[in-house]
Amino acid sequence: MRQRAPPGQTGAMTMEQTQVAPSGEGADTYNYLSFDYRLEAAELERWRLDGPAAGQLAPEFELADLDGNLVRLSDLRGRPIVLEFGSYTCPIFSDRVSAMEQLAGEHPEAIFLVIYVREAHPGENQPAHRSLLEKRSGAHKLAMEEALTRRVLVDSLDGATHRAYGGAWNPVYVIGPDGRVAMRQAWNHPADVAAALNALQSGAGLHFAESTDMLREPSRRPLGQRLIERGGLKALEDFYRTAPAALQDTLRNSPSTEVRAAIGRFTADTTERLSVLSRDRTPIALWQTGTGPSLLVVHGTCADHSAWERMVPLLADRFTIYTMDRRGRGASGDAPEYALEREVEDVVAAVEALPGPVYLYGHSFGATCAVEAAARANNLGRLVLYEGGPKPRGVVLIPDEFIVRLEKFIGAGEREQAVTTFMLNAAGVAREELYVLRSSPSWSARVAAAHTIPRELRALNDYGPDADRLAEIHAPMLLLAGEQTDPRRRDLFEQSASLFNDARIAVLPGQRHAAHQTGPETLAAALREFLCD
Repeated sequence: MRQRAPPGQTGAMTMEQTQVAPSGEGADTYNYLSFDYRLEAAELERWRLDGPAAGQLAPEFELADLDGNLVRLSDLRGRPIVLEFGSYTCPIFSDRVSAMEQLAGEHPEAIFLVIYVREAHPGENQPAHRSLLEKRSGAHKLAMEEALTRRVLVDSLDGATHRAYGGAWNPVYVIGPDGRVAMRQAWNHPADVAAALNALQSGAGLHFAESTDMLREPSRRPLGQRLIERGGLKALEDFYRTAPAALQDTLRNSPSTEVRAAIGRFTADTTERLSVLSRDRTPIALWQTGTGPSLLVVHGTCADHSAWERMVPLLADRFTIYTMDRRGRGASGDAPEYALEREVEDVVAAVEALPGPVYLYGHSFGATCAVEAAARANNLGRLVLYEGGPKPRGVVLIPDEFIVRLEKFIGAGEREQAVTTFMLNAAGVAREELYVLRSSPSWSARVAAAHTIPRELRALNDYGPDADRLAEIHAPMLLLAGEQTDPRRRDLFEQSASLFNDARIAVLPGQRHAAHQTGPETLAAALREFLCD
């Protein structure tokens, strides 16, 4: 038995192990706040490429168990080892507990370990871990509720061991007495583990093709039931909204009345999707909700229409809201060549297709698109820009070296790291504001749109307004900024008021760049006051 870990370090890694873990992902991005089924293929591919394959030495680690005793992998060499990775909110892990506990009893020659990792399906019942203490608490809860007899080790907050073994949600590794991987599966299948242990025990050759299959036999519980019980309704909603159509249909027809009722609540809104063709024939999706005058919403960089999820309920009683998916994301199309001019044409096409006069709202980069469209569209009523729009010609807002850095993240598959880096270093988002954004169901859409960030930043750097054209905007205009936004950024934005015929400025108390998600009531009140004036 190794010594106990020092207080506060019971999930810490040794220096050796930290070095073998893939780099580029910190605790903030590793512990995602919303599950996204659409990232499954990328996650499994990362596991296939980064995890140790059969025949390779298993990466070293030193982790503490639930009693605080340190366990080093190399100290266990000489016996077969079964490593299963899981969490409290992983329904597949839970479904395999009974078979794995039985298997551990049948194979006393082997050492069975559970390594506790990030929450697979965080929600209101069991949120993503923000500290090692919270992670250890989740591990204790799992061990108690599942009556685990296998030894549970708690990974570091940034998941160094989990990432060293490739990630994925419930992988399993059988390690031979020589310390080399004998078998690995992206999803644990106890029958395969049993076959591998039997082969090691008998000395027979191992002939197991590694698998990324999730389900080979029916689950013991209705799909979605465990998500509600452990993660909560948010966990189920995240899963449902990002799942393939076939899985969504299964959930809607679940034998569980609780699951069916929850799905019914998620889908009870009256949102309708429309599509308009831009000048270059690219289809642009608009999501319609509410009743009243038309309000077209143009989102900023690294988002889609769902960024306004908290705003729509606050305004749908007064306006027919059309939230846009800008080109290259969501349900909208794209074109081989990108230019800011195409984005402007998209907004013009939407404005002129809607019942008028149209109220137009643009946020950040979306405000730049909106103000340029306002100078050309014939169906405009009023215009609102939130911390975006015209900037002085020749001013480079984002250095190209930073954009190249984002491109490297995206090229390496680290899309969430790219989004987080952009938010904190370029978009003016504070860390506490970022936490709100990451806890929103729309965060997955931001990650999915990561590839559009570099092109929009370069377009913004190259952009310079035509003052004469902007002077032709005669619609009343409101320029909104957050009180806590960087003063230099806010001053630059407010100076643009002089370019317009009829522009007023309002500062939202306590807000920064993302008031639509951090202070929706405050923003909604400002919009009602201006648009209903």
